[in-house]
Amino acid sequence: MTRSSQFRTALAQQRIRPSVGRVGSCYDNTVAEAFFATFKTEIGKVCWTPRSE
Repeated sequence: MTRSSQFRTALAQQRIRPSVGRVGSCYDNTVAEAFFATFKTEIGKVCWTPRSE
């Protein structure tokens, strides 16, 4: 039994539906990509002062 089939079996036993789609689907990561785009835009450009100040 392959590692991926063991993983799918474990998910099925816990009644967990995997969130990934087919291979090469660009929509699997949309939420993570949107989060990091916002993070880089809003937070990534801020210059924080040192704690000592």
